Amino acid sequence: MDTHFSQTQVYAHISSDGRAQILKEHIESVVRLCSKAAGRLGLLSLARLTAYLHDMGKATADFQKCLTWTAANPDKPLQKGVPHPNHAPIGARFAYKRFFCREGISEAGKRTAELVALCVYGHHAGLPDCLDKTGASPFLNGIELSAELCGDSAKSDSVCKLYEEAVSEYEKSICPLSTLDELFDNAAHEVERFMDAMRVAPPAGSVD
Repeated sequence: MDTHFSQTQVYAHISSDGRAQILKEHIESVVRLCSKAAGRLGLLSLARLTAYLHDMGKATADFQKCLTWTAANPDKPLQKGVPHPNHAPIGARFAYKRFFCREGISEAGKRTAELVALCVYGHHAGLPDCLDKTGASPFLNGIELSAELCGDSAKSDSVCKLYEEAVSEYEKSICPLSTLDELFDNAAHEVERFMDAMRVAPPAGSVD
């Protein structure tokens, strides 16, 4: 396991009475549930990819430290020195950087990457605006790409280190990145077929 981790398991949840759910088991359970919900829409791979990425950000030493501390101190406010990282943006950042920014990506691929990134980012806080009235992007700010894009090297370096730690640990203990790539390619085809079907579908209430 990565040297950042002093424990032998990476957890998704730990309750105050000591019950714990391993991150890999949690993600696989969410993958199964999302597959059932989206399979009838023909969006199985899209759902599976979103489920796989939704808690990627929990695979960091900072998040694990926060998780174990809050489980051991359920009635205390978080103490100074105990990190409280927002885990959702990391999976969204991964989808944006790896898929949306892929060279030669199709329009359907871009839409697919956007869908995944937005759903992962908003699975706790709700969907962000992609643009606000000032022209800024709350979404890009939320996944902390704005610092990287604007050349804020100090903040960018800190964000990148946490992101790279999560991706590295995730690949070792949860899912190979090649599996995510394959799911994305399949999901892009699903989204393209879905969009084509929506274009030719008759309006609701129309009479043939």
